[in-house]
Amino acid sequence: MREISRDLTLLRKHLKLDVQDIHEATRFPMDRIEAFESGTLFEDSDFESNITYIRSFVRSYGKAINLPDDVLIDCLDLVELGSYNRQLIDYFEASQKKKGKKSPVKEQVILDDTVDPSESTSNKSISNTSTANKSTSGKPSKGELTDNDESVSRGKGALEDSSGDNTPANSTSASNASSPQPVSTPSFKKPPVDGVDWASKPIRGQTRTPIPPHVWVLGAVSTLLIMAIITLVWWFSQQDTNSGDSAPDNAPTSEPTEFNQGTASDTNATDAIPSSFSNNSQNGSGPSNPGTELAPSTTESPQPNAGPLAYLGASPLNATYSVLVYAANGRLEPIRVWSDQKPEIDPYWIEQGHAMRFEMDQEIRLSGQFSNLRLIVNGRDLGPISPNSAQNGIPTFTLNLSTPQMASVPREPQPLNLEQDLQIPTEFVDRPTFE
Repeated sequence: MREISRDLTLLRKHLKLDVQDIHEATRFPMDRIEAFESGTLFEDSDFESNITYIRSFVRSYGKAINLPDDVLIDCLDLVELGSYNRQLIDYFEASQKKKGKKSPVKEQVILDDTVDPSESTSNKSISNTSTANKSTSGKPSKGELTDNDESVSRGKGALEDSSGDNTPANSTSASNASSPQPVSTPSFKKPPVDGVDWASKPIRGQTRTPIPPHVWVLGAVSTLLIMAIITLVWWFSQQDTNSGDSAPDNAPTSEPTEFNQGTASDTNATDAIPSSFSNNSQNGSGPSNPGTELAPSTTESPQPNAGPLAYLGASPLNATYSVLVYAANGRLEPIRVWSDQKPEIDPYWIEQGHAMRFEMDQEIRLSGQFSNLRLIVNGRDLGPISPNSAQNGIPTFTLNLSTPQMASVPREPQPLNLEQDLQIPTEFVDRPTFE
């Protein structure tokens, strides 16, 4: 690019244009134009690597001095291929010949940018004059004009026409004759073609900036943190599920329990109820149903369900209170039950006359058909119940230690003590488990 910038500078000076004219035509900064002409612009790595900007700059500069765009593009391609050799100067000389210039074009274009055009023209005229004077054999008189003098006069006239300088010819000739300065033509050496990397020519340009290493590190750390959080959330949710599922497994495994059965019914519950069960709360004797005959126990070893606490079932009580949900006045379809011994709200369908066993330590909640329901805690009937709270907008009966009905409930399981208008449940069933 230095060769083409030097040729453009020479053409600008030959056309008697200054840097200000190029600035007004291209609107490029003055310092950048001067850096382009001096070659320091190509020492900047940002501009040297930006081939697109350099090509655009050269084309704009060439248009400012009336050079065709296609010629500039061809010269730029030759520069990139390393085969540029003053093609701009050759084109300018050819265009001058077509315009019919009388003087040779090579004398008009100054190839040394350090020499002023007017000085170089005068130097050529003076050198021709001095050569003519040396060729004459004698010194003419003051009043005579020889052929050489006439040629000198004609050279002086040509000098005044070409350079436009108003300096007297005699003084200029005398000063230049004493110290002649030959015009130096710089030699342009064609760069070697063997060292050009032809494979990289089509792919030259701005490459994508690589991603810094710290961005990869931050991305990896963020991914690991997200995976750790997801793992912890999953692990805690599994722990909660396992704790809820392991609650029914706390019963002893030495004998079958109600938690290991889907639904269990005690079909002999009515035969196991002794005659000591009474519907009257004031006397504790007498059968609750006179029409029902209870078979006396004549065996020596007592049955597991025999006795006044047969309604508790065969499994030991694992909670403080035993609760019977009794469908006294109709079928419960369904009744939803939650307790601190069963931390899930599950629906249960209970046939009329059946009582389903539940357990609680501090609290139990029921929602459903309260008109058909009677609640028996540790053998004591709580009487008709009605909703006293709401869970998610659903009327609910909540029984805990502070409920007024719990004041009459004994701490230990007692024989069934029902009101006179109730009959003893015909069947006691264990609640089904949901797994």
